[in-house]
Amino acid sequence: MGKWIPLYGQSLSVTLEATEAIAAGDPVKLATNGIAIAGDGEGVFGVAATAIASGAVGTVWLDGVYDVTFGATVVMGAPVYAAATGTVDAGTATNPAVGIVVDADVASGARGHVLLISSRMNQAVHA
Repeated sequence: MGKWIPLYGQSLSVTLEATEAIAAGDPVKLATNGIAIAGDGEGVFGVAATAIASGAVGTVWLDGVYDVTFGATVVMGAPVYAAATGTVDAGTATNPAVGIVVDADVASGARGHVLLISSRMNQAVHA
């Protein structure tokens, strides 16, 4: 899975129980009784700050800018969506955006910077 590498701005965090093993840098979603790794087209609640064993409690960042792998070419300022194996792409507007590209245009397969929009913030924006 592609890791989301924190760059700056990680100031909001929560501590939650993992429902599966989660690696540091994995984008995570809310799941029944905790958090799980976010998959293709799913909303991202935050990013795991450290590795979290299944059933253990760990820290999740809710904000900040991350270095991520792009699964498709995306332009600066565009919303991006969770894609396969921890990447982001142009996705579908019917899915919740996970962030906004803050780099110049980024090619498919390259790494670039994304400002995280957690699913909770996304719900508030679209309420």
